[in-house]
Amino acid sequence: MKTAALALPGLTSPQRSKILIVDRQNRGDYTSIADAISQACDGCLIVIRPGRYDEDICIERALMIIGDDGDLEQVEIVGHVICECDEVILQNLMMRQSLLSEPITATLTVRRGKLSLQKCTVQGGRGLAIQVCHSQTQLVMRDCVVEQGKKAIHQDASTCVELNDCEIRNTEECGIFSGVQSSLMLHRCQVHSTLGSGIFLDHADRAVIDQCQVFDTGEVGILVKSVVNFLIQETQVYQHQHNGICLRDGSQGMIKDCEVFNNGWPNVAVLDQSNVEICRSKIREGLGWGIKVSGDCRLRLEKVLIESHNGGGIWLVENSHADLQYCEIAQNNGAGLWLEPKSGSTGSPVRGTRYGFSYIRPCSKLAQIAHSHEGQGLGAEKCV
Repeated sequence: MKTAALALPGLTSPQRSKILIVDRQNRGDYTSIADAISQACDGCLIVIRPGRYDEDICIERALMIIGDDGDLEQVEIVGHVICECDEVILQNLMMRQSLLSEPITATLTVRRGKLSLQKCTVQGGRGLAIQVCHSQTQLVMRDCVVEQGKKAIHQDASTCVELNDCEIRNTEECGIFSGVQSSLMLHRCQVHSTLGSGIFLDHADRAVIDQCQVFDTGEVGILVKSVVNFLIQETQVYQHQHNGICLRDGSQGMIKDCEVFNNGWPNVAVLDQSNVEICRSKIREGLGWGIKVSGDCRLRLEKVLIESHNGGGIWLVENSHADLQYCEIAQNNGAGLWLEPKSGSTGSPVRGTRYGFSYIRPCSKLAQIAHSHEGQGLGAEKCV
């Protein structure tokens, strides 16, 4: 594409300028974003005026690229955007792929260094919306929307992603995938309307989900697999076809000050040698059980409300154990606490109503009920 290079006042050439203007109407330094990037020096600011730019972009130097606000138009980049530089800032841009794009790749790929996105929208096409590749690569997003495509954000091994005040939505698979030894931090975000799980943490090194809403997915709201350091706090997880939260394969961490409700399978599942603490949370109104603990797991509950499930409150299976402290299990259609062979529960004050139970005292691997109820306070089979 032919470009127009206009020197700014006081400078002899655009190469020396710290500010470059891109305007498709030929009223700036360049009409092509890629051409402006190729001529910019490290630390340069590129301002893009509103309009649609059909081009692929590769950023290989430290730049700040900002979309200029327009009354009727925004800056729309239709193509593949690749970042492989120590530090890049993108702000106020709309990035998407044409549905006819070949090959099928991510709309935005972060291959190296650190990329900061502010007030941007990224849409996936037939592939991913954002892919974060290679060890030590970082993505930091604030006030952004990522939507459509296979996944909104895919983290490869040993990468770091931090999202603040962002919305993840409308994907064909999971919303966010965090891979081996990666780090994921979400603060005040919404993840919703995905056909797969909302958030899938698979052998990640560390995960923090703070003050978020995760809702309306086709599978599990938050799926945690083999993550030994996770924290989910002050988060609402609801309206999922399967579990609200599923913790499996040796995961270890804490859920606190959360609400988990209106989910299809057990609201919370703790499986396969996981060790989890839940405190000051509400688990309610599920289509199945409140909590299922299975496969040599350990669960500690403190000041947790478990109520109004079509199934029971807590279901312990296969050598699993729950320690309950100051909990309330109430108004469930099944048993408040059901123990299957080689499982058990200990704890102290638990208050309940119909089908719940009122008080648990340590008694080997079993539990002792202090008050009777119209339905089962506790059910057990062949416990040792």
